[in-house]
Amino acid sequence: MSRDCILPSSSSRHLLVLLCFVSLLGWAEVSGDSLCTSTLQIPPNYQQISSKSDNGNIHLRSLSPWSWNTTFVHNRIPEMVSEADCSSSYCSSPNGPPSVDERLNSVPIYQEILVLKKHMSDSTCFTVSFLHVAVGCTCVWAKTSAK
Repeated sequence: MSRDCILPSSSSRHLLVLLCFVSLLGWAEVSGDSLCTSTLQIPPNYQQISSKSDNGNIHLRSLSPWSWNTTFVHNRIPEMVSEADCSSSYCSSPNGPPSVDERLNSVPIYQEILVLKKHMSDSTCFTVSFLHVAVGCTCVWAKTSAK
């Protein structure tokens, strides 16, 4: 059996690159300590995984729609991070003409993503941290006061 890996898309390649970074850093480094290594090399043509592609515009078709806000930080891997911003506090009603259902709230869904920050003084040094990112919005029943 061959050990070669066939990657079906560029997204898989980017994920593999990021997983390689994590394996080089080791679990002990996740605490925010720095790691300096000359073996970690970022390809110059490295491209970001787009969180907006291949979802069929689900962010617009959702009963809890959202828009994307993208931030760019040059000395961070990934450099570009897209975050969901819920379009309304309420959800759209799926029944009849478009309307708002105030019994349902639109809330963000969060995920922690691993990021590497390059040190300004030494490009072979990275600090590992997690970023709390909204990846979409969903509908939940509105909170009501207990009686």
